[in-house]
Amino acid sequence: VLFRSFDQIMRAIGIACSSSAGIKSFTQGSGGMVKRMHAGRAAESGVLACALARRGFTAPVGALDGKFGLLDVFGGDKSRPHALDENLGKQYAVARVWTKVYPCCGVLHTTAQALHALKVEHNIEESAIASVRVGTNKRAVALNGDREPSETMAAQYSMPFTAAVALLKDPKNPRFYEGDALKDASVRNLARSVEIYADAEMNAMYPRYGTIAEVKLKDGRKLNTKLLDAHGTPADPCSEEEGKEKFRCLAEVTNSKASIDEVVRVTEQLETLPNVKALSAALQIARDRLSQR
Repeated sequence: VLFRSFDQIMRAIGIACSSSAGIKSFTQGSGGMVKRMHAGRAAESGVLACALARRGFTAPVGALDGKFGLLDVFGGDKSRPHALDENLGKQYAVARVWTKVYPCCGVLHTTAQALHALKVEHNIEESAIASVRVGTNKRAVALNGDREPSETMAAQYSMPFTAAVALLKDPKNPRFYEGDALKDASVRNLARSVEIYADAEMNAMYPRYGTIAEVKLKDGRKLNTKLLDAHGTPADPCSEEEGKEKFRCLAEVTNSKASIDEVVRVTEQLETLPNVKALSAALQIARDRLSQR
């Protein structure tokens, strides 16, 4: 492999490191695009593993619960191997999957939802805001406190930036986390002044991502809000229509309305289709139109 610059070498190292151990360096200022690769990388590894196994490629059979296996290495004395098949066939992990309503780190969803609801309820204007305080868990304070995000990924992991978007814009719209929106003076000025701190109650309930917040107005009023579970989580799931709405919002950036409608139409019939050929064809149309841009 030939590299054209030192920057390319460093990016290759960043991608390799992220692929090897799930590190979270992408949260620190210059994360680039690598986070987008994680889910695809996991799927790729699963497909590759299945393909190799079907062709006779061998591997240790105790990789999950054997000595030096996954549980042993990551869990040690605290691992619970019985959880692997607990309630097998009765409870499914897919039932606990989020639909991410907001285009930011899941830790920030209660902050985005609670502050935006406060803005709407009290018709808060930018000029009226004196200060903003957000109480969260100590992990979020350590990982999500960047007040000066310089790129999309950093903004999506920034609690101060997300708080500002929630109070001044629409936190559901991914357009406020990219391009010129990252330079919006009103959002950046408010983000710089947002105070985040480890709240005892929110910290105790971790890994639930609760938020307690206060917006102080220049007229002396203090508006308080608290949210323990964001919309889209298993505790407050999205409707099927909300899922479609989010798909359309994201897909319309690169696809035509017709191709989006076709994907939605086929997906609605997925349970009755004999195979996934129709879905593959619909997705292929969307991909072809993207390549023509």
